[in-house]
Amino acid sequence: MQDERIFLTGFMGCGKSTVGALAAPLLGWSFSDLDREIEARAGCSVAAIFSAGGEAAFRAREREALRACPARTVCGLGGGALVDASNMKWARTHGLVVYLQVDALELCRRLERSATRRPLVESERGTRLAGEALLARIGTLLEERTPAYLKAHRTIAATGMSAEEAARAVAHAYRSRKDLR
Repeated sequence: MQDERIFLTGFMGCGKSTVGALAAPLLGWSFSDLDREIEARAGCSVAAIFSAGGEAAFRAREREALRACPARTVCGLGGGALVDASNMKWARTHGLVVYLQVDALELCRRLERSATRRPLVESERGTRLAGEALLARIGTLLEERTPAYLKAHRTIAATGMSAEEAARAVAHAYRSRKDLR
């Protein structure tokens, strides 16, 4: 690969940020959380970007931040970043794309415990979904996004895996890669 990067993709709550932060030092690289990069560039939260301009405004900022990701970086992407075909093509060309696959029930448990505000799993009134309503939303979004996630170079079945185990699997996927284009 001409550019050394790992792009972690998968549904919100699958562990991209946690796993990425643990995998980066295993490779001697830095870690970047794409949503945090977007917030730093915008000077406001992802939720505020969604509130002010909707998902389209957020996706435009996301596209820009993705392309600014430096080499020798493990980048944790937002769950919908690579659903955009041009983003997926760019990421596959400029790094190793790894899908952290976690089943819907585990995602539901993780998201219910998370303190992070996630606009795509909120009700129309802006309240957090829980229980069956959250599981249904996750199912709908997973159905839409999984075809994109499966375009990753590698898939790591991370349900039941510790963050440390997943990080080692990510580092191993990079070290054992072949020309993936």
